[in-house]
Amino acid sequence: MTTNNTLLNWWREQTDEAEKLQQKGLRSVFLTTLWEIWTERNNRIFRGKESTPSALAGKIIDELYLWEMVGAKGVKCIMLRD
Repeated sequence: MTTNNTLLNWWREQTDEAEKLQQKGLRSVFLTTLWEIWTERNNRIFRGKESTPSALAGKIIDELYLWEMVGAKGVKCIMLRD
């Protein structure tokens, strides 16, 4: 089994049992996380700017809250509240 198949299998296990709205939310979290990591990578390489891991996590959470505020129901159903 290749690494891609392993990751794909893991992803399916995590999302197959979820309801459709939760699946959308999980996909949004996954893609937002990848996007923010990619942006951080570009900032480090091309701009010489570096965020701490906690700042990066904060950016991910802030972006997800913005998506929730504009009506992303899938994100809303999985975001944790204090």
